[in-house]
Amino acid sequence: MGRYTFKPIDRNHPIFSSDDYLKDALLFNYIEGARRFDDNNLYSDGENAVICWKHNHQNVWIWNSSDTFDDVDLLISIAEKIVTFNIQQPEIFIRSEVSDKFSDIFALATKQLDYQPNDTFSLGAYLHKTEKDLYKDFDIQKMDPDEQHSIVEKFYTGLKNEFRWNDEKAKHFIDEYSIMEGYMLKDGDTPVSIAIVDTGEGKASDIRSLATLEPYRNKGYASALVSYLTKNIDDDVMVYSNKGNKAASKVWSKSGFISIGEITLLLNN
Repeated sequence: MGRYTFKPIDRNHPIFSSDDYLKDALLFNYIEGARRFDDNNLYSDGENAVICWKHNHQNVWIWNSSDTFDDVDLLISIAEKIVTFNIQQPEIFIRSEVSDKFSDIFALATKQLDYQPNDTFSLGAYLHKTEKDLYKDFDIQKMDPDEQHSIVEKFYTGLKNEFRWNDEKAKHFIDEYSIMEGYMLKDGDTPVSIAIVDTGEGKASDIRSLATLEPYRNKGYASALVSYLTKNIDDDVMVYSNKGNKAASKVWSKSGFISIGEITLLLNN
């Protein structure tokens, strides 16, 4: 058994104000965002790691400090704690630096030997560094809160297959994106590209989602919208994108972002 003990913590736990945690841009936004809502379980050993599990969902997010990459006992303790959640085939997001090692440990802990990193669903994290004004000739607006849900629903209902969402997951994200800050780029009267931004005190703004209707792609709309956000929302803007999504990576690069690391999803294949 691992020698670390993980106990429930709340959003005010000192670990969230530690220097190592605050400087860890890679997983900071997801854990920070999750701890602001009451329907998440948060656990920590008090210093080295945080486990975040959303009620009734398969997703588990893990943050571990940079000096614990080689701490096998910590990874064993994390695996053992996740096993106690009794999640049917959990989907685990963890630093790419420890994903191979942790996948082996978790496979042994669950006696399911086909748990492994899934590069197809690995996330790259990007931080904005260079100002680029690509938006001056476009009509970009913040969404009216009264209209946001219908706009978001139109976009993501049509794109759910592309995002690999079933109906339940699509509804979850539509509801979630409808209460965050929404921005749209219009072609005439038609919204053709939208961005959902998660903001919060003490955290960089996170472009949580970017979507362009298929007939309007490859026209520079998404890059222009992202460029607008980096100029008008926050000096520090972060995005996460599927590692294999070359089109999205091109948008981030064109809009002045640099890669700062990767998160790997572990799946039972």
